[in-house]
Amino acid sequence: MLRADVVQAHILPRAVSDVLGEAAAADCSRGYSFTYGWALHRQTLLLWKVEDGLQATVRRLHLPEPPSGRCFVEVMPHNNSTAVTVLLCTGSGQLCVWLDANFPAPPYSQHVCVSANRGTSESSVVCALAASPAVSGSTLGFLAVVATADAALHLYHGSQNGIFPRKFHAPTAAAGLKPGVFGALGSVVKALYSEAFDPLHNVQRSGASAMAALQLQLL
Repeated sequence: MLRADVVQAHILPRAVSDVLGEAAAADCSRGYSFTYGWALHRQTLLLWKVEDGLQATVRRLHLPEPPSGRCFVEVMPHNNSTAVTVLLCTGSGQLCVWLDANFPAPPYSQHVCVSANRGTSESSVVCALAASPAVSGSTLGFLAVVATADAALHLYHGSQNGIFPRKFHAPTAAAGLKPGVFGALGSVVKALYSEAFDPLHNVQRSGASAMAALQLQLL
């Protein structure tokens, strides 16, 4: 992953600098992910390889609608492949996925998160995003974790077959409340299911917090 000072040391491609020069600050955001730089202007996401500098090829990825709130972008090149998977998640929880950004196809788009915190603005439901490539055979895919304003973490697995969600971390319920018979039975079934099918069931997690995550990283 590139540091901010490394990104700024490289010259921006002309197509990117033109957009950044003409766009108002409120209409454009910019960042970097892995070895790629990105700039979002209205409904267009510009993507380039930072180390190629001025000569970098700039990909233009088009969103189905203007994004709302802050946007989070993850760029994932795949090992032993030229494929580059790109994820963009808006603050309102709209996830756009380009499984291979080398092909100018419309993204797969799905609304993935709704905050349980009633005081949260619709455009600031999502607080952070982290993603990693996940390849099964010759099928491109990804794992993504989305943090929401209600302090929950949501895990998503995506591929050509779609995006499959699961909330795997939520704030601790109010103290003193005990599950009923059906609740207890459901907990047992959930535990057995997790042990059988959940690759993360043995992962040690710290205690739940009432604070929303500000940054995520998949190792």
